[in-house]
Amino acid sequence: MASRYLSCTPQALEIEVAKDFTDALQKRGATVTHDGRSGRPDIVVVTPDFAVVVEIAMRSGADAASEYLAIRAHRDLVEFETGKPTHLLFSCVRTPARIIRAMREENGARSGARRKGRVLFIDLPSLELVLARLTETTADLYPLARWSEWFSA
Repeated sequence: MASRYLSCTPQALEIEVAKDFTDALQKRGATVTHDGRSGRPDIVVVTPDFAVVVEIAMRSGADAASEYLAIRAHRDLVEFETGKPTHLLFSCVRTPARIIRAMREENGARSGARRKGRVLFIDLPSLELVLARLTETTADLYPLARWSEWFSA
């Protein structure tokens, strides 16, 4: 199945992903906000216990890696604003090795400092599948606590 995300413009992609997050997580007690302004996260998911900054990009390779490096501070901003442990979910066309190294380093540093909140990468087609599955299932089958487990693993 072809991903509809890959046929979107960057602006349309943010809107589509935010809508899919809302459809998937609102029934589980999360609030989803799409901002899209410069210097702000693309999408913020706030749950009773944690928040998730969702950053998406149509780029790949070095372009995606440089975008990832530029948006890491968004998590700190949301963590400050919400007062909740905050994860960062980054999604683009495919995973550049540079992003994987940066995520490992960042997750290791946060763990060493005993700070909650981890970074995860998922490619756009896989993100679409995850959100579709969550939309189709009941809230009790995949509760929000499973997201914390996913990030922690």
